[in-house]
Amino acid sequence: MKALLAAIVVWAALALPAAAHPFQLCKPREEMVKFLQQQYGETLTAYGLTTKGEVIVEFTIAENGDFSVFLTFPNGKSCMMVSGTNFSNEPLPVPEIVDPTEPDDPGT
Repeated sequence: MKALLAAIVVWAALALPAAAHPFQLCKPREEMVKFLQQQYGETLTAYGLTTKGEVIVEFTIAENGDFSVFLTFPNGKSCMMVSGTNFSNEPLPVPEIVDPTEPDDPGT
C-alpha cells in the first residue's frame, strides 16, 4: 500500500503542476472529508505523511473505482490533487526482464 501511495504522490506531483489547475479545490480538511463522503460517497482508503509534513489522503468508492487524492498542509488546508476512475489496489504485473545477451531463439 505504501508503494501505491508513493506512486500516486509522485505521479500527481509530476503530472499535475499547480499552474495547470487554476481552479484547484481547497478547503479545510474536515470540509474536504465531509464533501467527498457526502457528495460522492467516497471513503478513506489510504494516507501517508510526506517529507514536508503534509498528509496525502486517498478516498475511493470500492464499487466503481472512482477515487480522489488530496494533500493536507500543516495549517489544516486541504487541496485536491487528482481524481479519476478505475482505481484498483491490485498489484500491477511486473514486466519480464529480458537479458540482451541471450539469443531470441533458444534453438540457435
